[in-house]
Amino acid sequence: MGLPGGARNNITPRLLRHFGVIGVNAFSSPTMNTIFSSVMNIHFKNNHFPAEALIMAEAVVAATGAIYNAVTAHLLPTPAKSHYTFNLRDFARVIHGCCLIKPKSLEKKKILIRLWVHEIYRVFYDRLTDPVDCAWLFEQIRVTTELEFKENFNSLFKHICSSKDGKISEDDLRSLMFGTYINYDEAPAERLYDEVTSIETFEVIAEKCLSEYNSFSKSPIDMVIFRYVLEHLSRLCRILSMPGGNALLVGVGGSGRQSVTKLAAFITGQWLFQPEITKNYGLNEWREDIKRVMKSAGADGKGTVFLVTDSQIKEESFLEDIDNLLNSGEVPNLFAVDEKQEKIEAVRPLVEKEEGADLSPLSLFSYFVKRSSENMHIIIAMSPIGNAFRIRLRQFPSLINCCTIDWFQTWPEDALERVAEHSFKDMELKKTMRDRTVIICKYFHVRAQELSTVFANELGRLTYITPTSYLTLISSFKQLLSEKQQEIRSAIQRYEGGLGQLEFFSVTIIGMQKDIEELQPKLVIAQKEAEAFIEKIKEESADVEKVKAVVNKDEEYASAQARESSALKEECEADLAEALPALEAALQALDTLKPSDITLVKSMKNPPNAVKVVLAAVCIMQSIKPDRVTDPATGRKVNDYWGPSKKLLGDMGFLQSLREYDKDNIDVVAPKKAKLEEAEKQLAVIMELLNTKRSELAALEDKLAALKRDCDESIQKKKDLEAQARLCEINLQRAEKLIGGLGGERLRWAKEAENLRMKFENLPGDVLLASGVIAYLGPYTSHYRSICISDWVAFCKSHMIPCTQNFSLGETLGNPVKIQFWNLNGLPRDAFSTDNGVMVEFGKRWPLMIDPQGQASKWIKNMEKENLSVIRLTDPDLLRTLENSVQFGWPVLLEDVGEELDPSLEPLLLRKIFKHGTIDMVQLGDSSIEFNKDFRLYITTKLRNPHYLPEISTKVSLLNFMITPEGLEDQLLGIVVAQERPDLEEARQQLIVQTAANKKSLQELEDKILFTLAQSEGSNILENEEATEVLDSSKFLVDDIKAKQKVADETTADINKSRESYQCVAQRSSVLFFSITDLPNVDPMYQYSLNWFINLFLRSIQHSEKSDDLARRLENLNVYFTYSLYCNICRSLFEKDKLLFSFILCCNLLISKKKLEKYEFKFFLTGGVGLENLIPNPASSWLLDKSWDEICRLSEFKVFNDLKDEFISHPDTWKITYDSKTPHDLSLPGKWETSTTHFQKLLILRCLRADKIVPMVTKFVSDNLGPEFVSPPPFDLPQSYNDSSETIPLLFVLSPGADPMAALLKFAEDKGFGGDKFGAISLGQGQGPVAEAMIKKAQKNGTWVALQNCHLAVSWLPQLEKICNALAEETTDANFRLWLTSYPSPKFPVTVLQNGVKMTNEPPTGLKQNLLQSFLGTPISDQEFFTGCGSKNQVFHRLVFSLCFFHALIQERKKFGPIGWNIPYGFNESDLRISLQQLQMFVNEYLEVPFEAITYMTGECNYGGRVTDDWDRRCLLTLLADFCNPSIIKEKEYKLSPDGNYAVPDMDCYEEIVDYIESMPSTQHPGVFGMHENVDITRELQESKRLLDSILLTEGTGASADGGTTDNQLNEVAADILAKLPPSFDMEEANMRYPVSYSESMNTVLVQEMERFNKLHHTIRSSLQQLQAVIKGLVVMSADLEALAGSLLIGRLPAMWATVSYPSLKPLGSYINDFIQRLNFLQRWFDVGKPSVFWLSGFYFTQAFLTGAMQNYARKYKIPIDQLAFEYEVLKIDESDVTPEDGVYVNGLFLDGAKWDREQ
Repeated sequence: MGLPGGARNNITPRLLRHFGVIGVNAFSSPTMNTIFSSVMNIHFKNNHFPAEALIMAEAVVAATGAIYNAVTAHLLPTPAKSHYTFNLRDFARVIHGCCLIKPKSLEKKKILIRLWVHEIYRVFYDRLTDPVDCAWLFEQIRVTTELEFKENFNSLFKHICSSKDGKISEDDLRSLMFGTYINYDEAPAERLYDEVTSIETFEVIAEKCLSEYNSFSKSPIDMVIFRYVLEHLSRLCRILSMPGGNALLVGVGGSGRQSVTKLAAFITGQWLFQPEITKNYGLNEWREDIKRVMKSAGADGKGTVFLVTDSQIKEESFLEDIDNLLNSGEVPNLFAVDEKQEKIEAVRPLVEKEEGADLSPLSLFSYFVKRSSENMHIIIAMSPIGNAFRIRLRQFPSLINCCTIDWFQTWPEDALERVAEHSFKDMELKKTMRDRTVIICKYFHVRAQELSTVFANELGRLTYITPTSYLTLISSFKQLLSEKQQEIRSAIQRYEGGLGQLEFFSVTIIGMQKDIEELQPKLVIAQKEAEAFIEKIKEESADVEKVKAVVNKDEEYASAQARESSALKEECEADLAEALPALEAALQALDTLKPSDITLVKSMKNPPNAVKVVLAAVCIMQSIKPDRVTDPATGRKVNDYWGPSKKLLGDMGFLQSLREYDKDNIDVVAPKKAKLEEAEKQLAVIMELLNTKRSELAALEDKLAALKRDCDESIQKKKDLEAQARLCEINLQRAEKLIGGLGGERLRWAKEAENLRMKFENLPGDVLLASGVIAYLGPYTSHYRSICISDWVAFCKSHMIPCTQNFSLGETLGNPVKIQFWNLNGLPRDAFSTDNGVMVEFGKRWPLMIDPQGQASKWIKNMEKENLSVIRLTDPDLLRTLENSVQFGWPVLLEDVGEELDPSLEPLLLRKIFKHGTIDMVQLGDSSIEFNKDFRLYITTKLRNPHYLPEISTKVSLLNFMITPEGLEDQLLGIVVAQERPDLEEARQQLIVQTAANKKSLQELEDKILFTLAQSEGSNILENEEATEVLDSSKFLVDDIKAKQKVADETTADINKSRESYQCVAQRSSVLFFSITDLPNVDPMYQYSLNWFINLFLRSIQHSEKSDDLARRLENLNVYFTYSLYCNICRSLFEKDKLLFSFILCCNLLISKKKLEKYEFKFFLTGGVGLENLIPNPASSWLLDKSWDEICRLSEFKVFNDLKDEFISHPDTWKITYDSKTPHDLSLPGKWETSTTHFQKLLILRCLRADKIVPMVTKFVSDNLGPEFVSPPPFDLPQSYNDSSETIPLLFVLSPGADPMAALLKFAEDKGFGGDKFGAISLGQGQGPVAEAMIKKAQKNGTWVALQNCHLAVSWLPQLEKICNALAEETTDANFRLWLTSYPSPKFPVTVLQNGVKMTNEPPTGLKQNLLQSFLGTPISDQEFFTGCGSKNQVFHRLVFSLCFFHALIQERKKFGPIGWNIPYGFNESDLRISLQQLQMFVNEYLEVPFEAITYMTGECNYGGRVTDDWDRRCLLTLLADFCNPSIIKEKEYKLSPDGNYAVPDMDCYEEIVDYIESMPSTQHPGVFGMHENVDITRELQESKRLLDSILLTEGTGASADGGTTDNQLNEVAADILAKLPPSFDMEEANMRYPVSYSESMNTVLVQEMERFNKLHHTIRSSLQQLQAVIKGLVVMSADLEALAGSLLIGRLPAMWATVSYPSLKPLGSYINDFIQRLNFLQRWFDVGKPSVFWLSGFYFTQAFLTGAMQNYARKYKIPIDQLAFEYEVLKIDESDVTPEDGVYVNGLFLDGAKWDREQ
């Protein structure tokens, strides 16, 4: 059991009594040394380490002990460093770390010492957040190393030393790393834990691992490897190498915690698991995930990394489970019986291998848990932003105790440089430019961090600058610079190409004219040559014809001979062609014959017929004659070759003779060959003769052909010259035409090219600035963006980075045509909005737009109207809609998100796209879907000042889309002109569209012209008819469009001139809108949408008085709209804020007209800020020092230069103003009345009479805007109803004592919606679904529903918002109305507030306003009621007026605090209503008015029923007596106030009475309330302070961010109070000196008082001492102490003290002084005896003292105490040394608002 604190609670004595309590002291140093020395020695011996290492083990343990003791004593857990808690686990981690090394790696003892330093750094140093603590620990390590290891620290680490003097610095030790990753190529189990000797080697390994990881991972890591990453990577690898190593990674979102963990898990070969958070992810899913990782680690024995980030901790119970896993390795009751059995069976085989193992289920499961905790590494990534981190550490101590903490600090400068250098190395930049760019990037990042702080301090808007922003800056710069360089380069080339072609045309024209002149004589010569050739050809042709005739004749003869020879030749060749294949076959067959074959044939008696035939043929060829034999069949003689054949076969050379046979001279072929030869000889002779003649003919023909060729060439030459001349003429005409057409473009193109060249020069700087704006400035307002950009531009210039002086994001990255398209779709036309549009287009992440006025939503909906899906986080089919849109590439608008986004959207927000084959996929919810590159996601929020933690802001591109004055002015101008001059606005809108189209067409045509010119480069475009036609037609269109555009521009100028006359209305209305945008800073319910404002503006245009005189009409418009806005806003403001609104309205209008300076306004609110004033106060007797300081500060303004001097020389002239009851009505002394403006007079009066600020402001507003702006209209329910509809809910914003339900029920009755048609429900636990069902039913039936006390159902409010947003005219009956009531709540849905009709129904301030509300409200406004007494109406009306006046008066008395009423009562309209109804009843039913009954019912029951204090009751009845008596009826004008300003009017007509009330003064004298006028001073000072503080809230001076000096402040406050506290009272001595005595009851009073004060004294002292211990880090911060610290910082009485304290309303400082005075009073009593005068208000329990005094008297005179009462006498003395005979002297009583006159 640990000591109480954090999540550990005190155990009650009642439980503790059942146990024997054993206190376990912390181990002593010798004990720890013995334990850990044994661990190290055993490890070294078992692993055969060298003897040198064994000796070192003792030193390692001793050194660790020294550091551990020093750290636990010095680095204590303060509230700011709550993670500085250390225990034995940390000691053990160092030792275990040292045991990771293997003998192979331990070459020298120095390595072990360095390893020890490394382990100390990893365990203790890595969690430190304060540079001072880091430096201290470094020094401690240095000293300990030299002391325990007897080694010089500098020589030990000389290999990583960066300084020349060889002295190791703290920064050098960042390079000290040990890890197993250096042997990455080996199996994880074989790797050695070695020192990293080269950071570069480690970097190469990390790059390689990252590349490998990305090649197979579904979600690759986009990470730059640099030293900062390597440091954290090494730390994580070390933790994952240790069995059961867990880590707590602390850093803001985007600092790389998850990426480093994933890479470390990959390097160490472990499986990483991270919960996939979906929309419905809960405790069950979480537990299933835990089972999964435990199975992997315990059953499968896999190294498992369980990575959890704080954004995944949807429920705090998740942390409870993590706490259990860290502590014990398991979550109690996680596994069901069957699951448990499964795990037991999985590990059984492993346990069985061990000798003598216990195989019981319990033991086996313990083995599983142990194995699981050794193999599982829990890595928790948390953000230190906000209180959640500190609270979680306090509640779950294992997060610190069981984890190695790695604090991801802000990136050091070298990290920023390294990332930039690494990213820019492959860019086309000169080295000097690259180096400067790195410096600029670093500066942008640092400057953005500073701007974030200023933004938070001045506007209370929190933004975060994270490493992700820096990476966005760099990646945007790289991408955009490359794109823009390419774009501008190609544009320059196009323009230069066009200019080149124009230059070519100019040169060509001159050349062509010269060519035409030179061609003329050449054409004449060519003509003559051609004619001469033609004559010669005629002569030669005749000779050729003669020879040709002879040759033809001979040719005919030769041809006949040739034909004969050919025929013969063909015949022979045909025969040969037939015989030759047979011959070839025979030869082949012959080659197959062998002598044995011959022998076989020869032996045949009667061979086959085929054999006979073959041999017969051989005989014929060999010229062997046949035998003549008789044919048996016919009897005739026939030739028989078989006999001769046998002889032939017998010849030995038979086969050889066949082979050598003369095949060419076979008899059959030879004759034909001879004949053919003869024919060929004859033909040869003929052909020789013929060829001779042919040669002669050919020579002649060649000669003729040559002549013809020459002739043709001559003719062609002539034609070519003619064509050339023609082409020259055409080209000349074309060139002149093009020069005429495009010549005008030459200057423009040249200028454009020059501008582009300049732009190209400035491109690096401009793109760098643009990237900076995109990366950092999205969440900022226009003013802060401008400041930052100016600073960046100056810095770029000073570092020689070329950039545009008046840099504009829109001009650098924006496309004018696209911007025009955005404007047409609703994007405001001001530069700020244009920049936002550019950021949406070029941002690296999906945009999240802060859009309270709905401008962004409107723009996106118009721009993306095709296929756009509009969704909200509350939609049930959110994921289905997203899935469809992602797959089809449709845009999605996610509207109205809060400060947290659904975790299931994370893969989409981070664009975690992975490849599945060749398809891009993304995980969404539980399914993987195809990712279409056309998909676009837009997110908007209606929150005005959302606080997005870094975890969100790094996933989206935050953009501030709040409308600017310029943008709104343009919109309003369009609206007013459209209403007043629809013709103008219509024409203008057409012109805008036409101009946009013209610009687009011009751009396209110019591109076409330049493209055509570029395409024809390298060829003559003049010869390309199609190209010249394109250019000509394009140029014609360009001229046509330009002409149209010129007309359009002239028309636009005329229209704009006419529109400008309405500019004053738009400008004023824009000022009015920005006067209401900051009202939510005063109260969260004061929210108004731009749509609501514009609708009101439209109604004002329609209803304001028309006039033909424009100036008069504009004045009417301005006056009507200003008052209309005032009335509508006032309806929803609390009374205290109505004057505030009028004043803001008035001042903003004056500032816009330059009639009021901003610095004057600021001074009025704050009184200026200055150091100590050294000029003495010239009128210290009457002028407050505070006022004098303010006058001196005011004198610093030019206008008031002489004010201080005049005060010093003539202070008395100002005393009249100072003493006046109405200083604001007096003229200022001297020149100040005439030389100052109205507001400047206010500044002087503010310094002199701060109590009169409210009447001053009232008069100021009345004089400048009109008296109606200080008389808010009374509550008007019918008017509010008229402004609502079935889709617009009505909301009553409640205040204490206000209950509008009675008025609402009456109104419902009047409208016919009483009874069943009106349903009401008071919201609370479980009432949401009931209310929803009521609304659905009423929607359908057209009835009314009232939901009361919406603020009590905070969890249901998002559902209410959804219901209100879903109200549509199509699905809702027109009679339906939704009424809501709620106290102010920051959780109330913004959309309902902005779009609904809001009303406050609290008593108005001032008698006049109160009376008006009573008369205009029910029941008096009901004519039937007002005239309901018939003949007694006159009496009734007088009494009604008097009773209403009484009601107003008792309401107004509340303003005066305890002077008005001891207890502030919630008197309200219902009290008046019932009293009036009773009054009517009494008047009607009695002959004479029964004043006694009326007084009793009204005073004792209706109003008196609320009164609990007797004195208040007496006061109420006394007041009522003045307003309920017979004189009211009898006297014609009965006076209701001593000054006679108020009287009962002698009128009967309702309208006359209302007019009479309206004629009353707006403010009232305290005499009306029966009080002295000085009573106003306190009230007025409070009212003044409240007014100024509220206005300051609207000016945006938000709460300053928590400073780093909080601990110091708390320490100082605690020490100061403790120093003032006297010691506690000695109760033992007090009881002895003042025992219980019958005759002196005051002894008991004193002792009891001392006991009570001792208890309070002890609480104060002990809590402050505990707080000091917390600050020093000796005690863990508890919730009570955290609340105490919060109260001390804001000077409020802590709740912890208030529970044991006497009642007190004093702030902290006054409370402590008062407490000490009370203690001193009792101490004096104790020291010197009973005082003669008692300090009555100094007692803890005053009643005991009064009882004691009474008891003394009762005992003295033997009278029963219950028969006694006190009698009082006010004496003329203040002090007395003697006590009275009877009774007691007391002092310490106060009169408020009165003074005791001792003389009378």
